[in-house]
Amino acid sequence: MYPITGIEFVVRRTFGRSETPPKRSLLFRSSFAYVMLISAAASPVYAQATSGPWLSYSDQSLTIGSWFSYVVAKFNNELELQSAWNITLVQPGTGGGSAGYAPHAWDGDGSLWLPTVAFGFTTVLHIQANGQITNPPLDIGVLPLYSEVVKTGGLVSLSRAGLTGWGPLTRILPDETIAWQKPDALVPFQGFYPQTLAVTTDGVIHIGGSTLAPCNCYPQKALVTRADPATGSLIGTIDLHSLFPPAPFPYGTFIWRVAGAPDGSILATVSSAALGSNAMVRIHGTTPFPYVPIPGGYSGWTTSIRVNGRGDVWIPVSANESSKLHCLDRDSLTVKSTVDFPGFSIIEFALGSSGEELFSVVGDPNTGVRYALRLNLTTGVYSALSADPVKQATLNISSGDPTGFIRANVIDREGDSDGDGISNGDETLAMSDPYDSLSRPSGPKAYLMFGSSNVIQMRVQDPDGLFSATGGLNTLTLELEGYGDILPILVPFITSATLSGGNTQLDLEFGGLPLPDGLQAKLTARATDRAGLHGADWQITPPGIR
Repeated sequence: MYPITGIEFVVRRTFGRSETPPKRSLLFRSSFAYVMLISAAASPVYAQATSGPWLSYSDQSLTIGSWFSYVVAKFNNELELQSAWNITLVQPGTGGGSAGYAPHAWDGDGSLWLPTVAFGFTTVLHIQANGQITNPPLDIGVLPLYSEVVKTGGLVSLSRAGLTGWGPLTRILPDETIAWQKPDALVPFQGFYPQTLAVTTDGVIHIGGSTLAPCNCYPQKALVTRADPATGSLIGTIDLHSLFPPAPFPYGTFIWRVAGAPDGSILATVSSAALGSNAMVRIHGTTPFPYVPIPGGYSGWTTSIRVNGRGDVWIPVSANESSKLHCLDRDSLTVKSTVDFPGFSIIEFALGSSGEELFSVVGDPNTGVRYALRLNLTTGVYSALSADPVKQATLNISSGDPTGFIRANVIDREGDSDGDGISNGDETLAMSDPYDSLSRPSGPKAYLMFGSSNVIQMRVQDPDGLFSATGGLNTLTLELEGYGDILPILVPFITSATLSGGNTQLDLEFGGLPLPDGLQAKLTARATDRAGLHGADWQITPPGIR
């Protein structure tokens, strides 16, 4: 523990404020009411927005999913609206079907791909990095269901033909042309259509689904097929059903979701009638490993699997414990840790572009109000921002890859998306942002926490050493929303300062300033080093909800 005089170097370096770091992106979608506001404001396909009065907190905005029409909007990691695209300007009068839940795919050139997922519609939207939308949308002739990008850019898309039949697998190139449409990898699925796919580190396409019993009414056998990305041809079928104990006919196994992992494997969540619970199966190449029963896998809303840079797996717990997420150990697939958002139900969740943040849309089951929530996975502190209850009924985050994390962590690990000389895979492992050239494993990190009586706790780290003449800490700020940097003002309230880790970490506690409950103030800690690298964290003061 250091006396107050021991932290004078921090005070001296807070007077020069650093520039605001580049924003990261998060995708949501919007309700019909929001579309009307955008449509009334501008006629171009691309509509820029900075704030909106339709939310209960100022100068920030979320968009909301809808069954009728929708907007695709981009947010930074502070949940501030950056831009919005009015999709109805591309498809006048068509509506958006279930577009509020359509999975996004994030391409290597910064563009977004979105299946319309509307009843009877057969188009895929391409929102390019410059904000331009494919107009007219790319028509693939069948209903696109789920898409994921591939190493070489563009994407591969699962499709449906009619109400229950599968359509061909479609490979779409970055220039919006169709490379191939092949049914080969879908042929093993009988009586139903698969709805989940993942691309592994070697580029192979993996499709998860189930065959149905002869009555076409019960899942019988869970399969994963493998497709050649160059041709779409079937290169193998993996029978997951055979791994499980036999069950009385017609019940069998059903596959919920597949996801790629950074070690090149595929993870599949399987429901087994014989087991009486969900299980997870890891597949390396063509070899499925023995299943591991998992305590959860479905929250009543989502079955998503999210794999972090280390390879640990995030899953929802259960419909009975819909406020919780489990983190499963990458090797044993047993519960490593659990996060809980009491009073909320998890609608959907995704890892932020660095993998250090988890974003979720959650709902209050008592009021019906949904919130956008951000959790810092290092500190365990989260904040939730509520939307206008009149317009947020279908607020949701994409079930696909809304932040580009899957692409960086699995599909293009060897690439360098931000051109900083560090591979995407090395960045996601270190929880630095692969899309921000000034966020690197060697750069600083800043964190916010709250102690007893809601006192502010601040941590700053720099692997180069806080005092390094070349890479050490340069500026440290603590910004209060609407007021700017308040750290110099708070220095007299510091009651402890702990320097540790070979002078790589400093912990400050402002114990002389207990905060009242319900203050709902947004605080942002930012740190920059002498090389210009940066890190930041933000939270709402306890209880962290507004």
